[in-house]
Amino acid sequence: MDALLPLAIEGLSLSYGKQTALQQVQLQLNLGECCCLIGHNGAGKSSLIKGLLDFHNIDQGQITLFGKNHKAPSSRANLAYLPERFVPPYFLSGLEFLKLSLESRQRKLDETALKALCERLKFPFEALKKPIRALSKGMSQKLGLMSVFLTQQPLFVLDEPMTGLDPEARHLVRNELIQLKQQGCAFLISTHMLIDIQEFADSVALLHHGQLRYFGTLDNCLQQFQANNLEAAYLTCIQSSQDSHQAPTDSISV
Repeated sequence: MDALLPLAIEGLSLSYGKQTALQQVQLQLNLGECCCLIGHNGAGKSSLIKGLLDFHNIDQGQITLFGKNHKAPSSRANLAYLPERFVPPYFLSGLEFLKLSLESRQRKLDETALKALCERLKFPFEALKKPIRALSKGMSQKLGLMSVFLTQQPLFVLDEPMTGLDPEARHLVRNELIQLKQQGCAFLISTHMLIDIQEFADSVALLHHGQLRYFGTLDNCLQQFQANNLEAAYLTCIQSSQDSHQAPTDSISV
């Protein structure tokens, strides 16, 4: 594996007891690229993320982050992660949360950079002084995104980053993601909002019943499945998989 790759996965298999979640998955991600993880609920997207973050033991295969085995804590030093169910401590203010998040990475909050980010995401800076419990779902999600963007890490792992965001907010977040990608950052993004991701995804990983049905460039994906958009390509992919394969009886929703 290339030591410079932010993420490389080879032959990844993962299970929960006797129940299989992932089977022989492999993919890789380069700096300045975005890989979009696509699949229905239970396809294995969250399990893949849990595996690479060492939240769950893998059965087979190898995962490296910048050339280091994923089990080494230092391998995640250059990674910023936003979970699907982001629930910040409600008793803190937004500003306190951001400061603590950065301090956990031995970083100090740059107020100038924060104000500029707030402006780009249309997040009122004064709202950061309020308790988090006073924020709407969309503002809380923006807070979570700001907490990872401010780390300035080269690799972002984002699980459903558009959750709770209105159309304008999703547009602003897309612009931020595009800008960070242009600066050389890499993204692994799990999402159901395929229209939002299509304009800046470089590669696509289609998971179905724990198996990687397609991994490659977005353009090739659309061409292979004779589709005009990513949603249509995904539906064609899983339909062809259902027509030619019996779904594994031991797969579970993860």
